Amino acid sequence: MPVVFTHEHSDVYSPKVCRAAMKKIYNYRSTVVHGGTLKDKDKYLEIGGLKIEVEKIAVDFLRYTLLFVLHNPEYLDDAKKFDEFIDLTISEGK
Repeated sequence: MPVVFTHEHSDVYSPKVCRAAMKKIYNYRSTVVHGGTLKDKDKYLEIGGLKIEVEKIAVDFLRYTLLFVLHNPEYLDDAKKFDEFIDLTISEGK
C-alpha cells in the first residue's frame, strides 16, 4: 500500500500512514474471522485528526489499488516488474 500511495494522490492517506492502517485492517479481519468481539478502538483509526472507520479504509485501499493497477497494467503481466518498481521506489526515498 505505501507503494500505491507514492503514486496515487490522496489527501488522507500517505505512504507513512498506510502501515498502521494495514495493521489495523488485518487485526479487524482477524477478530471477525476468529469470532471475536470488536471493540470501539478496533473499529476506527485516527488519521490527521479524523476518526475513520476501518471498513472505509479497507474499501479505500482496494479502490486505490485497483486504480494503480489500471493505470499501470504492466505490473499485471510480470510480478518481477512490480518487485523492481518497489525496489526503485524505496531506493529513491519516495
